[in-house]
Amino acid sequence: MQMSRHLATMSDGRLVDISKLVCLVECRQPERIRFSLLKGITRSRQTGFSKKRLELADTTIPGIVDQKNRILDGRHRVLKLQATGETSGLFWRVSSEDIQQAVIDGEEE
Repeated sequence: MQMSRHLATMSDGRLVDISKLVCLVECRQPERIRFSLLKGITRSRQTGFSKKRLELADTTIPGIVDQKNRILDGRHRVLKLQATGETSGLFWRVSSEDIQQAVIDGEEE
């Protein structure tokens, strides 16, 4: 049985494997970023929002943002933290090179 992957769709349509990004950045020091600076924090079901995922979000894990503060991973964590009054959170910042290493280009596992 094939496990489903955690994917993000970039604005240019590329699919990025978030698990690969985490492997690339987990040894880096996360940075604290104010939520007001982030792009892509919505509650749209069209982009994957669900109350169940919000409820299960582990706010101890840093999110992932690109160089322009677009959130690639961690939207539910941000929304959960905001609900408790937090105004910032920890994020790993990824470069365009990091993202390119995690792009899925039709390969099958």
